[in-house]
Order: sequence, then C-alpha cells, then structure tokens
Amino acid sequence: SVSLSNVMVRFNTGFGLNAAGSASVIDSTFSSNGGTGLVATPPAGLGPHGEVPQSGTFTRCLTTGNVGGGMGGNSQCTFDSCTSSNNSNTSGGIVGCGGYYVNCLVVNNLGPAVVLNCSGGSAILNNCTARNNVGLVSLSNGSSATLSDSISWGNGADPVGSLANGTFGAVYSDIQYGTGQPWFGVGCLDADPMFASPTDSHLTIYSPCLAAGTSGNAPVIDIQGAPRGSPPDMGCYEFLKIDSDNDGIPDWWMLRYFGHTGGSPTDNSRAGDDADGTGQNNLFKYVAGLNPTNPAAIYRVQPTTTNGQPTQYNLQFNPLANGRIYTP
Repeated sequence: SVSLSNVMVRFNTGFGLNAAGSASVIDSTFSSNGGTGLVATPPAGLGPHGEVPQSGTFTRCLTTGNVGGGMGGNSQCTFDSCTSSNNSNTSGGIVGCGGYYVNCLVVNNLGPAVVLNCSGGSAILNNCTARNNVGLVSLSNGSSATLSDSISWGNGADPVGSLANGTFGAVYSDIQYGTGQPWFGVGCLDADPMFASPTDSHLTIYSPCLAAGTSGNAPVIDIQGAPRGSPPDMGCYEFLKIDSDNDGIPDWWMLRYFGHTGGSPTDNSRAGDDADGTGQNNLFKYVAGLNPTNPAAIYRVQPTTTNGQPTQYNLQFNPLANGRIYTP
C-alpha cells in the first residue's frame, strides 16, 4: 500500500507514481515526469485470504507537465478536488481504466480531458470542469464515461467524436457543441459558462451554470472547500452563496438582476416585492428560475387533456428550470 501527504514527485523518466495496491495520497504534486503523473490500479474483489477489495483515494493532488498524461485509475479509485493541467503527448488529462472524479479541474492538456484505454473501463465525473483540452473524451472498446453537474468548454468542435468504441452520457452539464447530440441529456446546456478569465475557471454572476446542477450527485463542498448550494452550480467551483439580508435570495441573483445585494423598496427588489408587476414576487421568481424584471417571464401550471382519457388530465409546468423538482 502507498500513503503520501504533502510530497512532490518530479523529473522521473517514467511514472510519477504507479500504485498497484491500496493508495492514499493527499495534497501532493506530480510534475514533469516522463510517464503518467499519477496512476493507480488497485485490484477489485476479495484478496486471496478474503481481504476486502483495495482502493485508491487521491485528494487535492496536482498533476502537471507530465509526458504520459495526468492522472488515472480504475473503478476502485476516487480522485477528489484534483487538478490535471498542461500534460503533454496525446495521453490526456484523465487516463487509464476510469474511476470516480469529483470537483476535478482538467485544463490545457495536449490530449482529451478523458482517455480510457482499458476495455470495459468506466469514468464518472461529477462537478468537474474540463477546459481547453484536445477533445473531451476518447474511449476504448466497451468503455464508458458519464458527466453530471460538469462543464466542458473549449475542447474542440467535436469534443466527443463518433463514439464508435464506447458510450458517453451527460446530465445537468454545460457542454460546448452538445446541442442535438444523442448523449446530451436532461438538464444539459450549450451556453458560454462565462468564466472569470481565459485562465480562471471560476464562474461569474452572469454564468448560466449557477444553480443549474442537481443535488443528487453533487458533493457537499467544491474544489476549494466552499459549501455547495442547493441546487449546486455546474463545474468544480461553486460561486459563493451569500444571502447578506437573509431573505432567501442569494446575493449573486440580486446582483445579476438588480445590481446590488440587498432588497430595497426603491426598486421593488425585496423578496416579497413584485418587480415586474406579474403577480409573482421576487422570491417566487428566484425559486422558479425566472427573470424578476421581465413581465413576460411568468410561471404557469396548466392542466392539459390526455388523448383517449377524457376524464384524466396532466399538469404542465412551464417553464422548467435546471436543478428544480416539480411535483403536483
């Protein structure tokens, strides 16, 4: 087994770390190695003497400038709040046989963000940001990758490719050039995430990714330890959720639509005010995901008839906002 904390591994001709058994690595950097920076392949199933399956956990690790790709594992591995950046060759930011990746930042790699080279491998990415890589995924025979609450931007005009060798799916994620693709699932967006800058992947107050994720798969905190909202933001960074006047409406939403953080009677921006005269107050419009200054933005619940069932009706909720659950 391997246990490392606060170490730097660099300038090796091969791997930075290749853990074949159980591994626990925290706050460590793997840089400028000739192979992959951080690799783990703990065996699945019980050991020869009934030992529990081995696992790999990697927390707040950085892999950068490695020739053979950034980091990777298998289904026994969890990578939490790790960054894979500027790794060369075509191997990718995340490599190997898969694993679970949460709050990870994968940027500026010379290969795709995710490259699975094991048949049957599986990678799950929750609340991750993949930006400016040469593609989003490259999958081997029978492998799969799934995104939830994540962002893929600047990863090429065909970030997923033909998927001739694997399967891919995404929900509640912002994926550039995803519109119309069969893997573009429920809650997905194809809209500029409005990052803070070309090199800073924090979100700004006008980002469509704010509160657009789903709490079902989201971690409690983000890559920097900030608490996640409910619903959470997409990507590895959560926009700071402050409600300075404790009215149930976060400051970012107030800044976006009213230009200040606290409710005021002068512009009808208090939670109970109806800023656009629609009969639906500002707190209601925040919950419904609507613009409180647009009279055309109205939430409706309408009964609709059911074909062949004259005594039954369906309830139609409109519009639907990401991250919300609608029940009659």
